[in-house]
Amino acid sequence: MSESEPREPKNSRPAPSVPEWVSSLRSDEGLFVADEHQRIVAWSPSAEEALGYKAEEVLGRPCYEVVAGKDIRNHPVCRPQCTAVVNALRGRVTAPYDLASLMSKEGERVWVNNSIVLARDDAGRPLIVHLFRPVKQRAEPLPSARVPSRGEGRRTEAEPGALKPLSRRELEALRMLAGGLSTNEIATAMTISPLTARNHISTIMRKLGARNRVECLIIAAERQLI
Repeated sequence: MSESEPREPKNSRPAPSVPEWVSSLRSDEGLFVADEHQRIVAWSPSAEEALGYKAEEVLGRPCYEVVAGKDIRNHPVCRPQCTAVVNALRGRVTAPYDLASLMSKEGERVWVNNSIVLARDDAGRPLIVHLFRPVKQRAEPLPSARVPSRGEGRRTEAEPGALKPLSRRELEALRMLAGGLSTNEIATAMTISPLTARNHISTIMRKLGARNRVECLIIAAERQLI
């Protein structure tokens, strides 16, 4: 866009309603959420810690302008109509980046392992959830490092049948977890011991194929369990 062209006000479109489970996520991993127009609609404290931006500095801004992600070959992966948003509009989830770099507020490159997951807002519109964990910088690509090409992804509708069903009590615990309750709070609400609550959560994660609680809630949202 040239300087003479008017820039669309960042608040010209109504912001999507971020689901409660997204707002309540607690994770050591950096997390931010972009809508189908690539505006940042959620920014976690862990993302602030990793990249230096406060939520009020980035909400409503295009994600590609803020994080300016590049792959291990230094090619831009954050750009208008990037792979993640194209896949989201097609109902696909983008394959994970083994290694990428994001731009911090100080202008430094932060190397991360990055996962991108498709969710939906309360109106059913796509949300692109970015999870990243800072790692040590590596100058050369690893043999196993892979970068998804434009349009590469997996269809979300093909996967639910492969999941093991959750019991009634597990669904109850899952929905409390999505509401932001801690393990002890879930135990109190369900009138069980903290150990039993922890076992419920571990079983839920195993059945959903999740590595951590954040990924567990994202997968559960994809499957419309929460």
